[in-house]
Amino acid sequence: MDELKKETSNLTWSIKKLQNDLLIFAQDSIETILDKTKVCEQRDQAQCIIGKKVETSEGIWFGPSIKGVPIYEGIYNYLNGGEYEGLCLNGKRHGQGILRYALGNIEQLKSIEGEWEEDNVSFPSVVTYNDDVCLKF
Repeated sequence: MDELKKETSNLTWSIKKLQNDLLIFAQDSIETILDKTKVCEQRDQAQCIIGKKVETSEGIWFGPSIKGVPIYEGIYNYLNGGEYEGLCLNGKRHGQGILRYALGNIEQLKSIEGEWEEDNVSFPSVVTYNDDVCLKF
C-alpha cells in the first residue's frame, strides 16, 4: 500500500508539473502570437501609408509615396505627356533626374537632365532640344 501511495504521489506531482509547463508554454505561445499580430497590423498600416502609385493633379507617380506625396526614386507621367524619372522629395523633383518633354512642346525641348531642387533644375545640367542640340550648364 505504501508503494501505491508513493507512486500515486509521484504521478500527481508529474501531472501538476506537466500542467504548469503546459500553462507556461500556452502563455508564451499566446504572447508570441499577439506580438506577431501587432507586427502584422503595424506592417499593414504602414503599407496603407506607403504607396507605389499615386494620382495627383499633375499626373501619375510610379514610385514610393507617403500619404499620397511622392518621395524617393520613381517616374512621374505628367498629364501633358511629359515624364520625369528620378528622385522626388515631398512631391517635388529633388535630386538627380531627367525631365522628358512631350513631343511638339512650344519650347522645342527634348529633355533636361541634372540636379533638381524644389522642382527647379540646378547646375550642372544638360538641356537637349528636339534637334538634338545639347547645352551644358
